[in-house]
Amino acid sequence: MGWQGRYYDGKSAARHDVTLEIQTDRLELSPLGGTPLHWAFGALYWVERPGSGAVHLGLATAPGARLVI
Repeated sequence: MGWQGRYYDGKSAARHDVTLEIQTDRLELSPLGGTPLHWAFGALYWVERPGSGAVHLGLATAPGARLVI
């Protein structure tokens, strides 16, 4: 089972639709037609606190990258 999200790489304004899978130690982001990305749980941080109906996460090892779920 997967969830849908939007991924921004922090280098361009391009939006990438992704499917998310929860693994033992990471989130796996699978863009349509692209190579899966692995976001370690220990490197995740809140960009914007929940409350708006969406979760906004960043990745400490990829400055500017964002995931919106």
